[in-house]
Amino acid sequence: MKRIIFVAFVALALTTGCKKDVIMTETRVTTLDVEYLSAASVAMKGMASYSKIGPYKYVGFQYSTSADFTDSKEGEGFYDGHDYFTRRFPGLTPSTRYYYRAFVCQHDRYTYGETREFTTLPVSTLVETLDYTTEVQDYVTLRCKVCLTNTLFSIVEYGFYAGPSEAEMTMLHSTYGLPEGEVFSWNCPDSYYSGQFYYKAFVRLDDVTYYGEMKHYQ
Repeated sequence: MKRIIFVAFVALALTTGCKKDVIMTETRVTTLDVEYLSAASVAMKGMASYSKIGPYKYVGFQYSTSADFTDSKEGEGFYDGHDYFTRRFPGLTPSTRYYYRAFVCQHDRYTYGETREFTTLPVSTLVETLDYTTEVQDYVTLRCKVCLTNTLFSIVEYGFYAGPSEAEMTMLHSTYGLPEGEVFSWNCPDSYYSGQFYYKAFVRLDDVTYYGEMKHYQ
């Protein structure tokens, strides 16, 4: 009888010891609505909660132009409060539908939140080619509007491309700065393209260039 009790005690001790070595962590991930959106960037937000505190690598987001996340990109999120994390992504394509989801990477295993989607704003909300004016004698004044609200950047270059045809365009003029919602103008000599040419405004945010609508001077 004593031997049976001893064997049962050893078995119970071994079972209890194994349970102590296993960390059971239930992870719940929620993909929230984007915080802001522009033609070129987005700020994503997610939430992760745990039934028990367990080890994990990091939280973040995955996004793609495909619903099955083919050729997807991802980035690590940063906590901005209890359980909530965010990440800003620049360099997006205007007027494009994207699919995104939050995740937790734990022990090289991904747990995803539900898939959501957003559509970036038109390029005209970022850079707009305005009509030219001839108020200054002997000059054609090219005009554009650049709005960088909710757009991430470290280098901003903007100006105009021009050429004798829509297929032959070269950079005519550029400058650097922060033209937040302002109209930028530049006086182009009327004789530059023998009296007629095509032109379009552009803005370069870091290494991505966005173009405004093509205009024609004649």
